[in-house]
Amino acid sequence: MTRISTTRPPLVSILGMAVIGAGLVVDLVVHLTLPAVSHHHAHASFSLSEHAAHLVVMVGMALTLAGVVIDGARRHIQRRELPVPTERSDSHAHR
Repeated sequence: MTRISTTRPPLVSILGMAVIGAGLVVDLVVHLTLPAVSHHHAHASFSLSEHAAHLVVMVGMALTLAGVVIDGARRHIQRRELPVPTERSDSHAHR
């Protein structure tokens, strides 16, 4: 049976999720208000503000992923440092 962790998410992941949320709000505002404004300084039919909003969301995704990877690596290292029990039951051995 898989044990579900009740610990809170890593701080870097929380920061990443906040950046994603802020980026989505900015992206929504840009997409709702920009059609009324002319598209000067546009690249590939997107304005620079649209590109910037998408970049903020992608940075948030990278931060979230980095937090998960860092936390997983830290837990792996901590698990490796735990002492190995000297007595094991052979009744639960995989055969």
